[in-house]
Amino acid sequence: MGAAQGMGVDVAQFTAELDRGLYRALIEADIEEGRRAGVDGTPTFFINGQELPEPTLDGFKSLIDETLKEVARKPAR
Repeated sequence: MGAAQGMGVDVAQFTAELDRGLYRALIEADIEEGRRAGVDGTPTFFINGQELPEPTLDGFKSLIDETLKEVARKPAR
């Protein structure tokens, strides 16, 4: 929790909220959304709905460039 304190988080309040389960529904919804998308580990990145197969700078660049090409090919609405 030292990092959280360094960012100005009220650690006592945050811990109390976790203990009450305040964020449980949000976390479970995120986990379920990940399962539906086929996520089986973290970190997993998606760009425009497509999973990034290689989370490296070159991987990001390649998928972003591919996505931009696809967008450019689509007719304007």
